[in-house]
Amino acid sequence: MKIPLATILLPVTVVALFALTLAPSYTFADGIVIRYPSKIVSPYLNEPKRWGDWTYADEYSQQALIGYENGIEKMLLSINLQASREDAVWIFPVPAPPTKVTVDLKSNSPQLRGEEITGKAKFALFSIKRFLAATQLYPIFLAGGWGNFWGLHYSGPLYYPDAPASLSSIAIPSITTDVVAYKHIEKSGLAAEVITAKTARGVYQYLREKGLHIEENTIPALSHYIGKDFTFVVSWIAASDTAPSTTRSRSVLVAFPTTKIYYPLLPTSAYGNKEIPATIRVIGYRTPETFNEIRRYTKVNYFIDQTASIGKHLAPTTPSEVPYTKIEIYAPSKAFTQDLWIDPRAPFRVHYSSFLFQHPILSGSILFFLSSVLASLIGGWIVFRELRNKKGARTLALVGLANCVSIIGTVIATTLLIKPKEQNPRAASITNALREKGYIWRRRLAASLYLITVPVLALEILSKLLSWELVENVTREARLIIHSPSNSHVELVLYIGLYILLYFVIPLAFILAFFFKKIRKGDEELFNQLKTARYSVWWISPRRRVAKKLAFLFLFSTIFLAIPWLTVKLAALPLNV
Repeated sequence: MKIPLATILLPVTVVALFALTLAPSYTFADGIVIRYPSKIVSPYLNEPKRWGDWTYADEYSQQALIGYENGIEKMLLSINLQASREDAVWIFPVPAPPTKVTVDLKSNSPQLRGEEITGKAKFALFSIKRFLAATQLYPIFLAGGWGNFWGLHYSGPLYYPDAPASLSSIAIPSITTDVVAYKHIEKSGLAAEVITAKTARGVYQYLREKGLHIEENTIPALSHYIGKDFTFVVSWIAASDTAPSTTRSRSVLVAFPTTKIYYPLLPTSAYGNKEIPATIRVIGYRTPETFNEIRRYTKVNYFIDQTASIGKHLAPTTPSEVPYTKIEIYAPSKAFTQDLWIDPRAPFRVHYSSFLFQHPILSGSILFFLSSVLASLIGGWIVFRELRNKKGARTLALVGLANCVSIIGTVIATTLLIKPKEQNPRAASITNALREKGYIWRRRLAASLYLITVPVLALEILSKLLSWELVENVTREARLIIHSPSNSHVELVLYIGLYILLYFVIPLAFILAFFFKKIRKGDEELFNQLKTARYSVWWISPRRRVAKKLAFLFLFSTIFLAIPWLTVKLAALPLNV
């Protein structure tokens, strides 16, 4: 049988036109640092003791890295001081008896560089939302091209580099009877001592015996710890030979038992109105118990570092992924009216964020199936009155689940599963004859394929004319994913899948539709009789019924897009707490 030339040329021409679119077109917050005046040096740095006045040292930044396990806190404290040719003494308290406090110096400092998990969770929600939208195909083009749809310029928080926290510590024997020294160590120009004091007067006397001419009650915060289960760590920092305009970092590692994680803030209140930012990193996800005076100045973020090596002095074992809490306090020193306590347990939003970014496929699948079924039920009950029953609900649920192969599956399922009620006996005999000849499934399949492929091909061609450069954006986005630190293989598979769908499956389906729609010679009269019965010759169904199916598909797609959009908006609310 001779096939008309137009039948062959039309699909070839459209696909050829479509193919053209493929052408490339330390300030200090953990204690007090006191500067020895000029020509007055510490008695523990191999220099003769000389009396003199004192002053608070100029501090620029402070870093703390804390490990907590089995009731033992290991706190690595670092301060960044202005370089000076004068010695300095550094004092901070810890909430434990002196016999259970250990002090050490470490030359190597761990570096943490992690992903902020709230940002990862938001990006997971963003990816789920755009994946669900992609199943409807047309949002890709309505969003202004592939690049805009996928959010090439997504600005969600991902990577935060964290500065290293260096470490050092030393201990020194005591002179006064009111102060008892328990441990002493010296290294690299730094000396430290673990002491206890019965009275605040004893602490001042202790400092005076070390060469500081300091009057009693000049550091009111010290009195807060006297008579309680607190121990002081006192460190002496040697003078620097560098220029005063430079800075130098000093660090101390202290370990002690505690039921809650502790960080000393109160001593820093001595600096008054001076703003001394503190950055505290705690290994693991923890909950800081911020008090009113610093709450609005405090920022808490939760990170996960897949490359960190924190060292055995902070954790017995180093896991492949190091979760940690980052606490940043930018408040005037006078706001530090008490110390900071940190609950070892993680807050709800951390568990929630972790679930979202660790299980995006599970989260997306649940939302996808629920949205598909719910959209089909709502749309079907609005359009098809006869389906408002249990049997109809099952049919609509199956139609919704067909969305798992994109809107193409929904269109085909709507065509095949939602059947018309035959009311015209004459039309019923015609449809039976067409069914025997195999026309019904082929014509309906061809109509379904055209309903999908024609708009997509038109949008593809239009996108090329509007210079959306879909292919270039796909290539660039895939390259970003491959080289991204997060290396989302799921998203890469999604890009490849959609690429194959848009540029291979859709054109092939368009060509196949031409063969499925073909009417054999001698059967034209049956289709003419369908027309007179007000039936669609494509869907082999009453035209009114076809209009309802098209209305249902429009409602389904709209509701399906609205449900995950609203769900993602609501799901993101706990992440912003």
